[in-house]
Amino acid sequence: MGCCINYFIGFENLDALDRALAAVVEHAATLGFDVRRRSFTEQRRTVTIQPHEHCETLVFDFMTVEHWAQSGEEPFCGREIMQTNWDDCTTWTCTFLRPHLWYCAGFVKTEYAPKSVHAKVCELLRGMAPRAALFCVRDEAGFYETRSRDALEEGHGYLAGRRVDDLPRREA
Repeated sequence: MGCCINYFIGFENLDALDRALAAVVEHAATLGFDVRRRSFTEQRRTVTIQPHEHCETLVFDFMTVEHWAQSGEEPFCGREIMQTNWDDCTTWTCTFLRPHLWYCAGFVKTEYAPKSVHAKVCELLRGMAPRAALFCVRDEAGFYETRSRDALEEGHGYLAGRRVDDLPRREA
């Protein structure tokens, strides 16, 4: 269990994707994030961002369905991607309807970073939404969807600073 933000993003073409990634890199810098890697090839566009030293890396790794299928890499299986919310054991699925789109799917765990970092990651993702042809985000803390500081306080970092022995146990 942790506080994760899951994302699934699609862009119509390389021009739109490249403009969006340039804006993300610029926005990440204004948020104080470390842009670690930029790799642009004919078949793949990747930007790697480190929001905070106690936060997982945010990876935007875009390929078309065709290129992803040829690479044999996960998380794409057939024509669907599934993400699981472990809190209530529900699964949501985004289905590929347009094989020409450039897709990216991933998650970033923010539970050990300050809550402000979680909010800034949500802000960075929110900035991409209007530029994308397809955009899905699932924030376990509920902040992305609500922008509620109360949701962020309640949902972020449930495990942060706790030992496993101190956590409540679920009965089988």
